Amino acid sequence: MIKTLQPSKDMFIQFTEDELLELNIHQGDKFTVKNQEDGFFLEKMVGIELDLAEFPEDVKDIIIIKSIEEQIPVDEVITNLLKQYLAETSLPTNTDV
Repeated sequence: MIKTLQPSKDMFIQFTEDELLELNIHQGDKFTVKNQEDGFFLEKMVGIELDLAEFPEDVKDIIIIKSIEEQIPVDEVITNLLKQYLAETSLPTNTDV
């Protein structure tokens, strides 16, 4: 499928309703953009759900302390910790999370 990037402050691609249904795209979905020789490739990002109730108390304490110290939301702390872990284990990661 060939789409044209629409000019704005941020770049965006506009899909028709039929394309959204065909590609299973929903409002708020996020994508990584990979530059290819003849254009760009969009890869849909998949979210994960974590139950904080299952986290050990010391881990919850660390997350809360980092959130307060860095003045960022808890979900951002968790995202940063996951990125750090993936970088240290040499697993492929996306920095656009």
